[in-house]
Amino acid sequence: MRKLLLCAAMIAGTVCMTNAQEKVAFGVRAGLNVNSLSVSDESGLKSRVGYHVGAVMDWNVAKNLYVQPGLYFTTRGAKSSDEGWEQKINMNYLQIPISVAYRFPLSETVKLDINVGPYVALGVGGKIKFSESGDSEEIKAFGSEGLCKRFDAGLRFGAGVHIRKFTVGLCYDLGLANIARESGEGEKIKNGSFQISLGYNF
Repeated sequence: MRKLLLCAAMIAGTVCMTNAQEKVAFGVRAGLNVNSLSVSDESGLKSRVGYHVGAVMDWNVAKNLYVQPGLYFTTRGAKSSDEGWEQKINMNYLQIPISVAYRFPLSETVKLDINVGPYVALGVGGKIKFSESGDSEEIKAFGSEGLCKRFDAGLRFGAGVHIRKFTVGLCYDLGLANIARESGEGEKIKNGSFQISLGYNF
């Protein structure tokens, strides 16, 4: 939680220092996720579709070089099933990515974007649902009764195309933090998410 607040404060400070500069733009992003969970003792989990929505700052720090901090609401999770038994994991996060991007001009109005950077995230809700033979049970994903820690962190790798003020992007969030609340006997749970998004810079 402290790390998330610290990153938010850094972003706010950056905005204050650069708001008067013409090379700073703000934008919105939204799109679909294909989420997965890497679990050390579970191989049957399948990907699950989710979504993300958020806002970004687009700061041109040098020729063709940009820094892009953002704040997103995004979903994570996975699912599994076997002979009448089903499990659905849905987790909601507030996520702060800070990407460094280089843009290759393809024409006066079109640029190719390659970006990479860290992210931190805080779990704000979610449920894990178990169903078997028509009966179902739900537990919280986070909190004192949850199975997962709220804090997550990792790396984002992405690429995109900018056409004037519009953008289409692809990225992959690689979770590096072990979010398993009980990590005895080497148990590890890590997030992963492939994303496609559409955006507009004002």
